[in-house]
Amino acid sequence: MIPYQVSTLPWLETQWRQMIERGQALPHAVLLNGKPGIGKLALAFGIARVLLCRRDSGREPCGNCGSCTLLDSGTHPDLHLLTTEQQLERGEGLVPAYGARYSAPATTTKGRQARVSEIIGVDTIRALTGKLSSTAGQGLRKVALIYPADAMNINAANALLKFLEEPTPATHLLLITADPFQLPATVRSRCSRLEVAAPETAVALAWLERLTDNVSEDAKTLLQQGWGPLEIADLITELPAGGYRTLYQTALTSAAEGDAAGALTAVLEQLGARRAMRWLQHSMLSAMRQQATLKQDLQGNAQPKANINRRQCVALFRLAGQFRRWPHGAVDETLFLEDISSQLQAPRGKGDYDL
Repeated sequence: MIPYQVSTLPWLETQWRQMIERGQALPHAVLLNGKPGIGKLALAFGIARVLLCRRDSGREPCGNCGSCTLLDSGTHPDLHLLTTEQQLERGEGLVPAYGARYSAPATTTKGRQARVSEIIGVDTIRALTGKLSSTAGQGLRKVALIYPADAMNINAANALLKFLEEPTPATHLLLITADPFQLPATVRSRCSRLEVAAPETAVALAWLERLTDNVSEDAKTLLQQGWGPLEIADLITELPAGGYRTLYQTALTSAAEGDAAGALTAVLEQLGARRAMRWLQHSMLSAMRQQATLKQDLQGNAQPKANINRRQCVALFRLAGQFRRWPHGAVDETLFLEDISSQLQAPRGKGDYDL
């Protein structure tokens, strides 16, 4: 994952300036909500800079004071970050430096490979609240980021709730999420909500063009499917040019031939499970919409070049959605995917997904 600073993301400029103007007047708990891949974490780190910089309130962080220097080096004692092991492995910006403070070493039992945790547990929250109850190391204020906040399990959320109800002085919590309704209503109600703006298509394309020198058809397609520009910048570096178009055609061909399980396997070989399920939903919906449009435009005089198997596409769409609805860490992803694959291989008229 390429690290970004809020100053490099033009669509966040207005909200960034508003945060600077508010300065120390920010609420003690803010829920940053917005679609994936638009820079919520970058904005949260920017807010932390505003709160921890020693310059006068209402101005941009100076970048030169002792507090700014410590923050940039990843060693500021009053900046805390709770995240998942999965996010630590991705290594986005300053996430490894600050997130490692609260990470627990993975354990392997009975010869099984250790699983990378996707949840934030209650012990981690208790460790954080214990730190936040002490005096700020630099004498100003303490800032804690929880990313992604929807990765907290119910016990962790309840432990955080106690702290939200009785916050310590000069302490700010920034909860970052793309799915706020995965959080308990009691937690959401105790946070001020900041809707992080997604960029318009033209702005996102211009930013991607400056970043990559060439906006590929893959990037344009992913934008149309609702992916965020930061996600796209990350995705288009994983496969060669045209790689996602090829992957789309492979999945579509498998589905057209009645081999939805083959389509699932092809995507999982290239993408992580949760990203693959999201990509499958977007792609299958796009394929079905395209087929319906072609049929309407052609009025029966011609047929689309690739006749998709609608039943197989719907099956992939529904099962991918079922996978994505489960909270992080709530199920064994490997077993769940094996179950989906077995359902897709069931004869017509059999299986839980039959329509």
